[in-house]
Amino acid sequence: LLEAQGVGRLADKSDKADKSDEKKIGGSYEDDEYGVSIDKCQVKRDYEGKKCVLVTFTFKNIDGKKTSPAAHYEFTAYQNDAELDDTILADEESQGEWKDVKKGGKQTFSKAYELDDNSNVTVEITPGLWGDEPVAMKVFKVK
Repeated sequence: LLEAQGVGRLADKSDKADKSDEKKIGGSYEDDEYGVSIDKCQVKRDYEGKKCVLVTFTFKNIDGKKTSPAAHYEFTAYQNDAELDDTILADEESQGEWKDVKKGGKQTFSKAYELDDNSNVTVEITPGLWGDEPVAMKVFKVK
C-alpha cells in the first residue's frame, strides 16, 4: 500500500489571484448528483510484469440517472508532471469504471497505471471530457 502525501491546492487563474481565491482540493468530491473519491494506491505488476500502481476509486450516484463513473469523470495519474499510461493487470483487478450505477448506489473500482520510475504519483479526478481543473487529487509516495 502506498502512503498519501496530502492534498493539493488550486488557484484562480486571474492575474490578481490571492490566498482567498484558492480552492482546497482533497481526495474526494461530492455535489448534488455524484460523489467520487481516491481511496488507495498499491504497487503491483501488470500483465507484462512491469511495475504499476493500482488505484482504487469510489463513485456514488446520489441523485442522478443510472450511469457509469467514466461517463462523468476522468481518472488520471501523473509522475514528474507527465500523464501515466493505463495498463492491465494479469488478474484483471483493474476494471469497472464503465459499469453502471443506479440512483442511490455506490461502486468501488480500480485502474492500473504503468510507472515510469519510483517518484511520487499524483492521482486526479476531473469532470468529464472537458474538465481541466481537478475536483479531487491525492499524491502517493511510491515505496
